[in-house]
Amino acid sequence: MKKSVNVARFVRVLAAIVGSLSPLAYAQTGPTTPQSTQGVATLPEVTVTDRPVSKSELTDDPAANAASVTVIKFPDEQKRNLRDYTELFKPIMGVSANNFDQGGIGFGFTLRGFSQRSNGGSAAVFIDGIPVNLPSHTLTNGYADLTPLIPELVDRFILTRGPFDVRAGANALGGSLQITTLDAPATGVALSGGSYEYGRALGVISGGSSSVSGYGSLLVAGQEGYRDNAELDQFNTFNKVLFRLPGGVAAVRAQIFKDTFGAPGFLNRTRLENGTLNPRDSVNSTDGGQTEVQVLSFNYRQASDQPLSGNAYVMHSELDRYSTRAFTVPRNTGLAGQALQTDDRTTFGGSVEKYLRWGLPYGMGAGFLAGLGVRVDDVKSAQFNTVRRVPGAQTENTEFTLTNPFAYVQLDWKPVAWTKITGGFRYDRLFYDIDDRTRSLSVSPKVGVTQPKAGLVVTPFNGLDFFANYGQAFLAPSAIGGQISRNPNLEASELSTREIGVQYNSPNGVWHFLADVYRTNFTNEIFNRPAPLLPIPLGPSRRDGFDLEARVRLFQQGPRALSVFANYSEVDGELVNRTGGTSIPDVAEYLIKYGFDLALPLGAAAAHLVTLSAAQVWEGPKPLNTTNTLTTQKFSRIDAKVSYANAQWKGFGAYLGFIVYPDRRYEETAFTFGTPITVGVSPKAPVTIQAGVFIPL
Repeated sequence: MKKSVNVARFVRVLAAIVGSLSPLAYAQTGPTTPQSTQGVATLPEVTVTDRPVSKSELTDDPAANAASVTVIKFPDEQKRNLRDYTELFKPIMGVSANNFDQGGIGFGFTLRGFSQRSNGGSAAVFIDGIPVNLPSHTLTNGYADLTPLIPELVDRFILTRGPFDVRAGANALGGSLQITTLDAPATGVALSGGSYEYGRALGVISGGSSSVSGYGSLLVAGQEGYRDNAELDQFNTFNKVLFRLPGGVAAVRAQIFKDTFGAPGFLNRTRLENGTLNPRDSVNSTDGGQTEVQVLSFNYRQASDQPLSGNAYVMHSELDRYSTRAFTVPRNTGLAGQALQTDDRTTFGGSVEKYLRWGLPYGMGAGFLAGLGVRVDDVKSAQFNTVRRVPGAQTENTEFTLTNPFAYVQLDWKPVAWTKITGGFRYDRLFYDIDDRTRSLSVSPKVGVTQPKAGLVVTPFNGLDFFANYGQAFLAPSAIGGQISRNPNLEASELSTREIGVQYNSPNGVWHFLADVYRTNFTNEIFNRPAPLLPIPLGPSRRDGFDLEARVRLFQQGPRALSVFANYSEVDGELVNRTGGTSIPDVAEYLIKYGFDLALPLGAAAAHLVTLSAAQVWEGPKPLNTTNTLTTQKFSRIDAKVSYANAQWKGFGAYLGFIVYPDRRYEETAFTFGTPITVGVSPKAPVTIQAGVFIPL
């Protein structure tokens, strides 16, 4: 049996973080400098502040819910200096983000002790309120691919740890992520290039009036990659038009995305370590594929502190992927063993939401949030045995429609000014219509899931919040692989999480501190395997974990500022009521992250600004099988970035970035394959360099 949360270790780590930073609380501070905005139509924010929002305030902003939440507004210099979207997540407490280096597939974004094998499927992800997760996908159930996201066009992230956001729905096992895109990005061209024949160009044209505004963007990018057969080419255009409607602002978004890629596969770790394999080798030079995504959406938000909001969307996505993942050594491409996975789907839906707030006698208050919507996925899923991309026997052929109406309500009550009580639930109804041609089955099962949510926040003084939460989430049965067609009465896998925590945000913005402890119970842990192998249900599981985070601004005088941060997350997980191995595969024991951000103006008028940031991430060992006989070793990664901006040149910028793996660069992407069981890894480049410029127009 694995141990539960080690309280003594929790206290030691807490004391270490606070003790190392506490002398810095006496550093000089100054007011924050608000960013300027263009005079164009924008979707109104209900809670715009220059300080962290107290969890006890009544607001419809999810950041104020009684949970462990991180809200990030990314500066331009950070967003322009990225190799891939995982770099946005690297510094965030408790989040594991891993580019598998297998081309244009969803990366390993996860949190709170769930496996990276889910390709983002253990978190509910939304962009401007539009769901990203794809249920019953050929790669993983709930697959979430953020590759089409253009970082420069991101406004903010709202990351909720745990299943506590009543809006989230399916896949919010580890938590949920709400991504908001910009309404008025700067007009200009960003050009960058770097190691391994990497090149990227993004052009943005933005403008408009007070009644109608918008922008268009075009991105093209390509790279050869560190390893053989790692080429990746992308075309992406994301466009938004905003216009005023009675009482509020509407936005129409349109996106077209396409990429083509090679996939170098996973190499035998033992042979890499003894020098009989080259880390740049590929397994099969004909592996790879392509992804296409088209999105059209409409958003509306009432200009009120009690807004009515809604959205409607239609999306088409198609993935064709050839992979030889059951082998971990370079091989003759003419041999059997390659597989083609295809997922072709059209998704459409929409939702509407209303928030109300009341002042009550004796200083009390109440808030009420209600929403409803529907989502429909129409999917063709297939798999083939292939040789050099030539299809042979078909191993999967399923067409299905999944209709998911849902509704949610949440009530916030403030009996006194320093306490908020939250309660609510979400109900999802899933209607499957499955034509499983592989197994000659045609079924139309129904699944219903109720997810209660509850929270308590006590704020004894401004900036200090004690909070406790309970929430449930679910993973829907998969419509492919015969999972639900063979068993139409199969229920959803359900999860519950309990959490307590404390946060402190100093009124002057100098200090931020957060700590939480949680326990998660899951009815059916899923172990995903490479195609054409089906996932393995491992049975019930439990996770005990805690997070600690501290950030302090050491110094600020006008634009000159220095901040440091550190965070630590630990998870102990086990499979319960199970004979044999009880380890949950692919769950790292701990994550350690620390770094700094420095801004230095040059010249008396501070027209020239240099920013420097660096961070190091340590990931602890993780079991790769249930018996814990195969594991990874701890490893670290360092990210360092330096940027220059010139306000006199309309915001001209230049930037340089480094990614360094000082040791054990085989350990970040490691999985088990085949029989006998072998550890396959995707080696990282020891050093990656990227540089670029932004030219305003």
